[in-house]
Amino acid sequence: MTINTKDFTLYDDTITKSIGEDGTLTITGIANTGERDLVGDVVTEQALTEIVEQAPNRNLHLNHGYDQNTPNGILFPEVVGTITEAEKIAEGASITATIRPEYVEPLEQILAQGIKIS
Repeated sequence: MTINTKDFTLYDDTITKSIGEDGTLTITGIANTGERDLVGDVVTEQALTEIVEQAPNRNLHLNHGYDQNTPNGILFPEVVGTITEAEKIAEGASITATIRPEYVEPLEQILAQGIKIS
């Protein structure tokens, strides 16, 4: 099974973040819970395991698209970062990603507003 990072959804209430000396933003959050999603799909335990195995070093895009605006109008037209770590936890598949410096401020605005990113 191939896992594509554009299908990951981070749930805003579980995200932790920190700013690095190089201006990057590191975020950690649940990529998938294994619960039924908005279209009725359920990610199996095996698929969660495969997400964790395959996610590190994958590119991170937002909003399941490469040229889509976020709900507050900020455009993220390209790769915003890289997934650096992944682990399976009780809540599902957790990922850590490093966000490129030019996207730190707009992404922090989105997170501060409680907007979910995907």
